[in-house]
Amino acid sequence: RIAQSLHTREVLAKIPISVKVIKSPSLNAFAYPNGRIYIHTGMIAQMQNEAQLAILLAHEMTHSTHRHAAQSFRSIKNKTAFLSALQVGTFGFGWLGVFSGLLGGIGTMASVSGYSKDLETQADTVGFRLLVNAGYDPGEAPKLFELIKMEIEEEKIKEPFFFGTHPKIVSRIENFNALLKKHNQKRDTLIVNQDVFFEKTKSLIAMDAEMNIKAGRMGMARKELEKCVARRYCHPDVYFLLGEIFRQFYFPDSAGQAMAHYQTCLKLDSAYSEAFKALGLLYYKQKKFTEAAINFQQYLSLCSDCRDKEYIEIYLKECIERKN
Repeated sequence: RIAQSLHTREVLAKIPISVKVIKSPSLNAFAYPNGRIYIHTGMIAQMQNEAQLAILLAHEMTHSTHRHAAQSFRSIKNKTAFLSALQVGTFGFGWLGVFSGLLGGIGTMASVSGYSKDLETQADTVGFRLLVNAGYDPGEAPKLFELIKMEIEEEKIKEPFFFGTHPKIVSRIENFNALLKKHNQKRDTLIVNQDVFFEKTKSLIAMDAEMNIKAGRMGMARKELEKCVARRYCHPDVYFLLGEIFRQFYFPDSAGQAMAHYQTCLKLDSAYSEAFKALGLLYYKQKKFTEAAINFQQYLSLCSDCRDKEYIEIYLKECIERKN
């Protein structure tokens, strides 16, 4: 809808727009001069509806169609020195130079240096207009960035490489709230699409939660998984990952919750081997060796060629020797 609105209403829309989703838990999105928009799974997982995705895409799309990267390039005084630095690479490995060659020197430069306040304001303004023209609820625009701001503050996340320099969160919120005050157009039906959006992204949310667990962002992972539970997304992965959070990072106070999540996982999939192993480790820590042995045996029977077979067999042998 946003692309259709842009192509019918924006004279600068001569650049083909495409979107690529990057598997990463970072709260990140950016655009390149060739019309390619990149959005991380971590960003999508934080969104509540289609309207919020639409405003982000409209904002990033404007950076491409209005050639903001080229304007930023002209504003840099010492271009030769800057591009030389890109080729050398910060750590001497030339990684940024390779990146520059792949995605385009101007695009890389704009993402590194960020856009000026005027260009960001233009992207907000044009993006807001595109959102309205496409029929989406413009009230969702500031809500998206408020959600991101809250997550960054609660998890004490250092904003990632691109996102840290170009969409300043507070400025986005202020700009969109100001645009909302001036917006008087009334519609009988404004597009939000919360239910449809969740159905399309629920597996992505669970996948992102797993990546957040590996990154040590337990609070964010828990929120994502509990959102899935609240929306009745009954997938064994969701409950297994919740069990992992409570077992590994809240133990022993939340051992009961971890166990309940693992058991729900096994009700949904009785052959979910990792849940048996996790239960075995949970019982082992509680010195309930009989229960631990039963779950370790189940794990090994389901995963006879697993990499940690010898490791679990050592646990199992000890549990059998120490059965209560």
